[in-house]
Amino acid sequence: APGEEQVILTGNATEALNLAIKGMAGEGSKVLISGYEHNAVTRPLHALKGRGVKTRVVESPLFDRDTFLRNFRAALWEKPDLAVLTCVSNAYGWILPFREVTELCRRAGVPLILDASQAAGHIPVKLDPGVAFLAAAGHKGLFGPGGTGLLIANGEYTLPTLMEGGTGHDSRNPEMPKLPPERYEAGTPNLPGAAGLLAGIEFVESVGLQKIRNHEMELLARLREGLWRIPGIITYASRHPDRQTGVLSFNVRGLDPEELTDRMGNAGVVLRGGLHCAPVAHDSAGNPGGTVRVSPSVFNRREEIDEFLARLRGAIKT
Repeated sequence: APGEEQVILTGNATEALNLAIKGMAGEGSKVLISGYEHNAVTRPLHALKGRGVKTRVVESPLFDRDTFLRNFRAALWEKPDLAVLTCVSNAYGWILPFREVTELCRRAGVPLILDASQAAGHIPVKLDPGVAFLAAAGHKGLFGPGGTGLLIANGEYTLPTLMEGGTGHDSRNPEMPKLPPERYEAGTPNLPGAAGLLAGIEFVESVGLQKIRNHEMELLARLREGLWRIPGIITYASRHPDRQTGVLSFNVRGLDPEELTDRMGNAGVVLRGGLHCAPVAHDSAGNPGGTVRVSPSVFNRREEIDEFLARLRGAIKT
């Protein structure tokens, strides 16, 4: 960030994205998004329809960077007012070409909001020129507690507030302070959460981003190869491992994703099945019914992947 005052503490990435999107998308704005966004992006934009905000979805098949970039370039000719892009799909782990999009937006003069919720702590991501705001979740790859998030600003834009209240100084002023971060941090902040988030970030830095990624991708490869050996399983994985994080979605032919997660729960394995708060991503990938998602962590071991696969075989046969 340009300075510590440009780091805004929020309750989660959803709050951070709402603050940025609702502040940047003015009356009648045209907004570009990908077909792999989380509801934390699509729902705020839907709520702005009453203000004449129009959303243009840049479509592409899953893991197809070239098609996405080609379509995004074409969409820029329509002169949008704002672009919002997830760095990594929370449903499929696809690393979208956010660095290339950042440069395209910079050249076109279109401010960009990056959703780094699934990237922070897994792959390098920063506030490059062209990025107006970067939002991140505290409880995912940064290992902070739930109920923490960040909005990092490049300092060029002043947003309207989502909430007003106490800031601890200038109390006679009926308006919120003009300067960040106090302008956007009304009320008592979640100090224990912030302390926990700091500890999580320090852990990531102590281990090293590349070491974490290498470990996650080693486990993902073991998981993917194990799933390929189980009859009836459909996996959604990139042919280029460097284009995916440690998130893998799959389905079992003839079995609803949520039914499978119920069976796995009975087998002592907690999974997420369904739409993962990202229905547009599943529509884009051709899976309107959703998927089952697995995401190995730096804390997981090879033996746990093998145990997972064994229990999965048993759950499918149930």
